[in-house]
Amino acid sequence: MDEQAPPRRHIAGMTGQFESLEAYMVYHRKGRLERIPRGEKHANAKLTEVQVAEIRRSYYAGEKDCCILGQEYGVSSSSIENIINGVTWANGEVAISNEKLVAIKKDRKSRNVAKATDATRKLTEDAVRAIRAEYVPKKVSMDKLAEKYGVSQSAISEVITRKSWTHI
Repeated sequence: MDEQAPPRRHIAGMTGQFESLEAYMVYHRKGRLERIPRGEKHANAKLTEVQVAEIRRSYYAGEKDCCILGQEYGVSSSSIENIINGVTWANGEVAISNEKLVAIKKDRKSRNVAKATDATRKLTEDAVRAIRAEYVPKKVSMDKLAEKYGVSQSAISEVITRKSWTHI
C-alpha cells in the first residue's frame, strides 16, 4: 500500500506559496514587525529614545523610583517598569544585565521598607514580652491587650504569632 504524503495546508489566496501554516505565520509576523514603526517613530509614542535612556540611567543610579519618573515624563509607573525591564523600548540599549537589575530592585526594596524608630514605635521590647506572657487563648482576649497597650488588635496578633518582633 502506498503511503500518501500529508495534504498541504493552503492559505486562501496563497496557494502553493508556503509549505505550512507555520511558515506563513513566520513570514507574516516578520513582515508585520518590519512595517510597524518602533520607538519614537510610532504615532502614539510619548517618549523619545533620549528620555528612555535618561529614565533607565536615573532608575539604575537609584535617584528616582518608577512613580516619580512616571510623573515627570507623563506616563504611568507601569510604563516605566516596562521600560526598565526591557518589555517596551527593547530596541533601545539596555545597559544592564538581568542579574544586576534584580540586585538593584532587591536593594531598593530593602531601602524602602519602613523602619520603625523609637519615636514611631508604640511597643517596647518589654511590652512585647509582657503581651506574650499575658496572652492566654480564651481567657485574655487580644482586644483587651490591644486596648491596654494602645495598639490595634492586628498588632497584638502579629506580636503573638511572631510575625512582628521576631527577634524577641
